[in-house]
Amino acid sequence: MSKQENKSSSFDFQKALFSLSSDSATNISLWSLLSLPFKFFFRNWQSFFLLSIPFAAALTASSVLFEHSVLCAMKQETLITSSFCSDNLVYFYSDLIVRFLILMFFVIKWYKIALLKIKTTLKSFFTLSKYDTKAIALMTLFMLINILPLFALILLIIREPNPNWLLELGYFTSVAWLFLVPLVALRFYSLLAFALEQKKLPTLKEVWNKTSGNNLKILLSAGTIVFIALFVFMQYYATMMQLTSITTFDLIIAEFEYNILITMFAILYVNFCYAQKLELFKGETNE
Repeated sequence: MSKQENKSSSFDFQKALFSLSSDSATNISLWSLLSLPFKFFFRNWQSFFLLSIPFAAALTASSVLFEHSVLCAMKQETLITSSFCSDNLVYFYSDLIVRFLILMFFVIKWYKIALLKIKTTLKSFFTLSKYDTKAIALMTLFMLINILPLFALILLIIREPNPNWLLELGYFTSVAWLFLVPLVALRFYSLLAFALEQKKLPTLKEVWNKTSGNNLKILLSAGTIVFIALFVFMQYYATMMQLTSITTFDLIIAEFEYNILITMFAILYVNFCYAQKLELFKGETNE
């Protein structure tokens, strides 16, 4: 390979990762991808309160029932020996699974009611169709992908250093790739929107081609939501840490407020999937 070819290859690689312009068939608008998740949220603020309050209450009931309130990890010296908290692993994983199922149910209902404007009866609200299983499977897959960096970090922490630097470098490199998988998966979030609409999913190749050249735009828009979520939750944690005494009422209210925030960012997450779908499959096409 000539030096000129090497230079061209390097330039294309850098452009694909860091350029805001796109040479792909579909040109994603950075502003739309940034703003649409929040626009959908504020346009449907009534649906947010109607859905979030009962679902936040269900999430709170799960945490209280399984003795795994968010305050248990934050105020261990106050609550660890009380009846509010438990270190039982069965309770911990049961609460984790129940909360995840509740949030998946919530996301499905939000998408249909708020985004698709489907009229829902009381009976249909509490039921899921067989077509929703595809959306549930994709949400589970994306959740597992997003926690891969945690497993990678654990693997690096428990790793016993190898005196052979080649083996050590090989191990570190292979594990480090797990940190990048969630970033690559961001390009396929539109698949969840198709599943929630019970439509045929586009092929992975088609989505990959449409998102080609738009990596930075997708990362910036997703990163904005993550940054705002981190900021809001840090403010919440700071407020909770100032509590000196905690009653049952305080714990329930704190847990309910926490779950309202959880539902809010679950909404922004699914709104991002919807916005990505609109931009990729209904956006402006370059000639």
